[in-house]
Amino acid sequence: MHDLQPYEPGPRMPELERRYGRALVRLNRNEDLFPPFPGMREAVEAELPSVWMYPEESYDEFRAAVARRIGTTPDRIVPAHGSQALIGTLASLFLDPGDVAVTSRPTYGLYAKASAARGATVESVRLRNHRVDFEALATAAAAARAKVVWICDPNNPTGSLAHRDEWETFLDALPETCASATRSPIPSWLITWTSSRSRST
Repeated sequence: MHDLQPYEPGPRMPELERRYGRALVRLNRNEDLFPPFPGMREAVEAELPSVWMYPEESYDEFRAAVARRIGTTPDRIVPAHGSQALIGTLASLFLDPGDVAVTSRPTYGLYAKASAARGATVESVRLRNHRVDFEALATAAAAARAKVVWICDPNNPTGSLAHRDEWETFLDALPETCASATRSPIPSWLITWTSSRSRST
């Protein structure tokens, strides 16, 4: 714990706008120039009378709907309150003190912090031409006998998006007993566990 560094969120929006003299959009925080989807504001307002209640716990209807859409079963859908909660859950699930996690550099910083908090060693692989180097990640994971490879797709902060063939080659090259977790633009997560007998998503 003594080696963990506090999270630095960076300058606040007013400070950035004063510095650059213009209105800004923080793309690294999934902000954009577009308003909410039609009906979103009304749906939120309709739920305001219930905000005092404890949030939904099982998400049965949501998990069933997502499962139908992507062609799987509800028991393989794990909702969470934001990607930070999922990162922490996955780190707790897969990593123990002394394990190794592999990630890119630069990328979303919470991967390394969550892994280190579990006592894991974090190895980072530099991007290649501002893109995730899948071949180098798989090589590093095999050499270190990593338990987890974290991938942000599209990568934050470069915005590069991986191609399907890159993913397929990467997953085939991962060592046995290594999990790959990726943050996708939905935002949602794909967790792939490789073994000598099967692969599950």
